[in-house]
Amino acid sequence: MRATYEAYLHRLLNPQPDAVERELGKLLPERLLQLYQDKSAIQSAGFQLETPGKKGWWLKHWPVYCFEPLDTEALNELPYEEELGPGFCFATTGRGSWYWLAASEPRAKDSPVIFLDYDEGGSHGKTIAGSLDEFLNWPRLPMS
Repeated sequence: MRATYEAYLHRLLNPQPDAVERELGKLLPERLLQLYQDKSAIQSAGFQLETPGKKGWWLKHWPVYCFEPLDTEALNELPYEEELGPGFCFATTGRGSWYWLAASEPRAKDSPVIFLDYDEGGSHGKTIAGSLDEFLNWPRLPMS
């Protein structure tokens, strides 16, 4: 178990955006590259983000179990949605769902965050944040 975690951590802390972009044939958003350069932020795990402005029983929390390594191994193991085009699943809920960003040409400064819900929760393909920066700046809560 420890060796598996150490291998994951090594991949997480040594992103390979050039290799991923070559495979995608498009460029990842600048904000995503900045996230992977922030060694503290990229190691954050086990939290949920709260959609601002949602009150009462409509309050929506978005769990982030962990961030995915930015490499071709992750790219090839994670879900690919033909209708969305080239992109990258940068984080997972840990329960069969991921957070995805589009790749583009030329490189975008940021990109909307799309939720890929394979857990049949009804949010598959939904844009949940207008940008990665917005998503990462939502209030953080511990996992429930």
